[in-house]
Amino acid sequence: MNIRVLCRKSKKKVLLEAMAAFCVKQLNLEKSRYTLWVLSKNDLVSDLHADGVCFHGPNDIAICIDSSLTGLSKYTTFAHEMIHAKQIARGVLKMGRIGRRGIMSWRGQEVKAMAYEERPWEAQAFREQGKLAADLHTFISRNTK
Repeated sequence: MNIRVLCRKSKKKVLLEAMAAFCVKQLNLEKSRYTLWVLSKNDLVSDLHADGVCFHGPNDIAICIDSSLTGLSKYTTFAHEMIHAKQIARGVLKMGRIGRRGIMSWRGQEVKAMAYEERPWEAQAFREQGKLAADLHTFISRNTK
């Protein structure tokens, strides 16, 4: 998996690159055909009511996290979105559009509209984010200044 980070501040860009590389390795995504785009955006929470989002195209997966996140919440959000990246890269989660209608499938089955907390891909991401976030935090703490 190729990693591309779009960020104006060089120090933050280096941090996001390290975070992405660590998660790609931990999630065994090194051989994925996708390019992973990582973005940090101001006011993501107020714009989308989310700390982070993950979406994809035919050859790309993009993760965007709110630039105001700090500490453990930054690592937890990043880990959560990277788990979605894993789901997409492995073909378990697919998102698309037919005209104006958004379509999602989970494990090959089209998913109708459901509450956020009932979505199986979210349940998996919440189950797995804690360990990945803790490992990511430890890695960054030990390897950056």
